[in-house]
Amino acid sequence: MSDLSFSFIDVVVVLIVLASAIYAAYRGFVSETLSILAWVAGAFAALYFGPAATALLADRISPHWLAPVAGYLGVFLAAVIPLSFVSHRIAQSVKASPVSTLDGTLGAVFGVVRGLAIIGFIYFVFTAFVPIRDQPAYVAQARTLPLIQGSSAILLSLVPQGSRDLLGASRIPVDTATAGRPRSISAEGGHKAAPAHRAKKGYGTAERRALDNLIEATGSGEDVKP
Repeated sequence: MSDLSFSFIDVVVVLIVLASAIYAAYRGFVSETLSILAWVAGAFAALYFGPAATALLADRISPHWLAPVAGYLGVFLAAVIPLSFVSHRIAQSVKASPVSTLDGTLGAVFGVVRGLAIIGFIYFVFTAFVPIRDQPAYVAQARTLPLIQGSSAILLSLVPQGSRDLLGASRIPVDTATAGRPRSISAEGGHKAAPAHRAKKGYGTAERRALDNLIEATGSGEDVKP
């Protein structure tokens, strides 16, 4: 029975994914996709152009901490607002077309993916504040933890390196959990295989020398010494 136990984290994960799938099916694939693309474009614009906007506003805004907030948020809104208007018009056209049923079905699939992305982001933020060794047991023992960590790792791979270091991405457990084991095994295997290879090579050389001595002794009529 203990193998079938679920923590409340597993229940939360299922509810988030299910709610996202239902909502996306209602709105439709095109509407959800374009909306997410608008937000993703805004996020990437903020990550790439936010530092430049922050440097531009650093001497013009007081207090000092307000400059990065205004810089990143300004770039984000400048990208999201026009893209949202365009996506809304396109989505309305699709809903009025004969492919609206297919649009809803694909929307449900998209909702599942989006739910996993939301879970990965939440786990990333949680890990940034609570190290792995200090996380409660109901998180560490959750049956959906590998799925959560995988989603977080995929999101992290999309973040630029500079912003990744700024966000403290080294505390994400996925890379550290999967990196050590295969390397140590392969390294040990490599160290063990190398002496065997060298021993085999040395034995072959000795055989060739003995064969040469045998040929020379036979050709000259001498007795072969052991």
